[in-house]
Amino acid sequence: MKCPVCNKSNVKMVDGLQTCSIQMGRGKLVIENVPCQKCSNCGEGFISEPTVLKLKDLRDFYRHFPERTFIVDFQAAEIGKD
Repeated sequence: MKCPVCNKSNVKMVDGLQTCSIQMGRGKLVIENVPCQKCSNCGEGFISEPTVLKLKDLRDFYRHFPERTFIVDFQAAEIGKD
C-alpha cells in the first residue's frame, strides 16, 4: 500500500490509537484512544468510517456546551445507548 501522506510505497498499516481534538466555540473536545490504522513509515493515523461516525456523535453531544473543554475516552464513550 502507498501512504497518501509520506508517499512511500509498500508500507504496512498497523493498528494504533490516536488523540483527536475538535474546537467548539471557546471550548474543546479532546477524544483519547481513538482506534486507527497508522503508516509504518511516517506514523500518520487513518480513521475508519464507523469510527468517524462515532466521533461525529460525540461532537454532536458535547457541542451543547461550547464554553467548556472535555476530555473523553473513545473506548468508554457510549453515546446513544440506553
